[in-house]
Amino acid sequence: SNIWNIIYLKEFDNNTFSGFQKTYMAKYSIFKYISSDSKYVIEINGAILIKKSLNKIINYYNDNNYDLGIAIHPDRNDLLLEYDAWERIRHVDQKYTKKFIEYINKHPHPDLELKNCGLLEWAIKIYKNTSVIRQFVNDVYDALCEHSNFEDNNDQCIAMWVLYNYINKINPKFFRCNLYMDGLYMERYSHNSLTHILQHHKKNYKSIEEFENAELYHKPIKLKSFNDNLY
Repeated sequence: SNIWNIIYLKEFDNNTFSGFQKTYMAKYSIFKYISSDSKYVIEINGAILIKKSLNKIINYYNDNNYDLGIAIHPDRNDLLLEYDAWERIRHVDQKYTKKFIEYINKHPHPDLELKNCGLLEWAIKIYKNTSVIRQFVNDVYDALCEHSNFEDNNDQCIAMWVLYNYINKINPKFFRCNLYMDGLYMERYSHNSLTHILQHHKKNYKSIEEFENAELYHKPIKLKSFNDNLY
């Protein structure tokens, strides 16, 4: 590539992990592969087309000293409903829902109601390179390993549960999915498809305006410290 510095991870050559397992193991080890003097890191799902420079977004986070940026999930606000959707739409084995329930029972958040507790869409993550953020990413790695040895593709629910441990330790700024679904900077496509993902959401809303308004007023997280932290 004449644009990207592509790093080939030889550590995954001789093992029995699936493609998904390797992907999650790599992306939650992201700080192993970047320069130590990098101030911010953006991790972007391969289904997203980058249309123009993301410097404006990075500068926004840098100028306001935000630690973390992740998109609000456009469809759901509930971790168990997300697993239910994966079972119905992607035909994911129900055993992973059971494993998730076992995990959260083992690692409870006593003050958090599970229903409508918030859901983020982890296709894009903006990390500030700090010790706290690096520990958060390491904790997600450990949680995914404990939960299903990276077999469960629904990483965002486990990652969301871990994020609650950091509510008073970081300064996040979340953004709406339409920033990268059909924005000036990025477009998102369905996995293994050339279908623009916004076409999928048109099925759920009568118009693009209705979709955007639903995004605008969607409150993803009940915890007071995270409310209204929208870019």
